[in-house]
Amino acid sequence: YNNKSAAVTVTFDDGIYPAAEYYESLFKKYNIHGTAMLISDAVQENMVPKWQALFDGGYVDLGNHSKTHKVIYNDNGTTEAQIREDITGGYNKLKEYFPNEDIITFASPWTQTNSIVTDEVKKNHYANRCAGNSGFVSSSPTEKTLMCLPAFVVTKDNTAAQLNNLIDKAIENKQWFVHLLHGVGDGDFDINKEVCAEHFKYIGSKSDDVWAGSFNEVVKYIYEKQNSIVSYNWIRENALSISVVDWLDDNVFNFPLTVKVNVPSDWAESEVIQNNISTIVNTTIED
Repeated sequence: YNNKSAAVTVTFDDGIYPAAEYYESLFKKYNIHGTAMLISDAVQENMVPKWQALFDGGYVDLGNHSKTHKVIYNDNGTTEAQIREDITGGYNKLKEYFPNEDIITFASPWTQTNSIVTDEVKKNHYANRCAGNSGFVSSSPTEKTLMCLPAFVVTKDNTAAQLNNLIDKAIENKQWFVHLLHGVGDGDFDINKEVCAEHFKYIGSKSDDVWAGSFNEVVKYIYEKQNSIVSYNWIRENALSISVVDWLDDNVFNFPLTVKVNVPSDWAESEVIQNNISTIVNTTIED
């Protein structure tokens, strides 16, 4: 997106509202978008307006982290019906609380997955965030990868230098890096408050190279990129026309794509018209 070298995403689990407020304050400061993965049964009804206000702010969107976070998907004693209810039941309750939010992604509790999980996730979601040691995703993940995307689990032991180095690696290798956060503090799976502030500041400082998009935004972009056809309608001496077409649901896949077009070297400044809206853009020279 916007010709960046890498995408970096912050996800945070379990609906710890004070942590969400703190993350959002830094998101606003450094132009980062993130995704709150909520457990629907853990959302108290009196907190729904506060969460909605957070989503309305535009820096945090919503993902499904199951109904209970108590069902062991890979346990022999767990029934298929229990797994399906934990996934889709969570989605349905979150949609009841937040009817205007796009809940297009799931986050498997304890990174569990199997064929039943994948089948149920696909009914309402387009990606499942699991976990993994690296948190790195290629720029063109397969459908299988999207159903168990790796994420880097941040703990109290991580330093800002360690986390910043992962951002540098994402830029160098042109990848998508996904964080998995929980609370802010001294718990085992909390991020240290000062480390968080320093790390998010670093992400913001890399804005020339990094698209700090939410989990939902990057997933939308990937689907759109992989399902779009770009073609020339006509080419003239001083103008050209292109079309971008896909067959996806525009009510869901509505995130703008970036399209790069080769033009003559003397087109230092060009007028771009899309849907009768005109914009002046500067052309660039790339190696």
